[in-house]
Amino acid sequence: MLSWLPPYRAELEFWGKEAGDIAFGTGDELLVSERFKRLWGEAGLTGLKGFEKVEIVRTRSYGKIKGIKPSGDYYIVRIARSRAAVDDEASGLIRDGEGQQCKECRYRGIVKRTRRIVLEKGTWSGEDVFYPRGTASIITSERYRDFHIANKFNNGLLIPAEEYSFDFYPWENR
Repeated sequence: MLSWLPPYRAELEFWGKEAGDIAFGTGDELLVSERFKRLWGEAGLTGLKGFEKVEIVRTRSYGKIKGIKPSGDYYIVRIARSRAAVDDEASGLIRDGEGQQCKECRYRGIVKRTRRIVLEKGTWSGEDVFYPRGTASIITSERYRDFHIANKFNNGLLIPAEEYSFDFYPWENR
């Protein structure tokens, strides 16, 4: 996808009881709260870059609580593209594509289903938040998981890699 270019303006939607610390959009970038930015800087984690201020032009609240407003600014961050590579076979990953897989990006058609995420040994260089080669899933380290839980960030569901699965074509398995 193309990178989001300045000026950075966004609308936020809130579905819970308070504004989220992490906001997911349509691109490869995330929005993070001022609190997240401060704590990230103190933690010394790796894999997010940018932290450029975003102008929030509108907010909407859904559910029982209306009128939720952020307590501070939001920042755009970009997630690292890692050299870590997904091991298709160990992950039980099925693609809809024929022929050779690109050795660099690991693309060979869309991912139809996976049973877990397993990285090829020796390919991960220790980033705490990253996109591996071979899938569009965001992967985090145990250090990030501990950071996320300790700071009680809202938004951002963390699923252990060995439990992460999906099937975009379930009718093929009937």
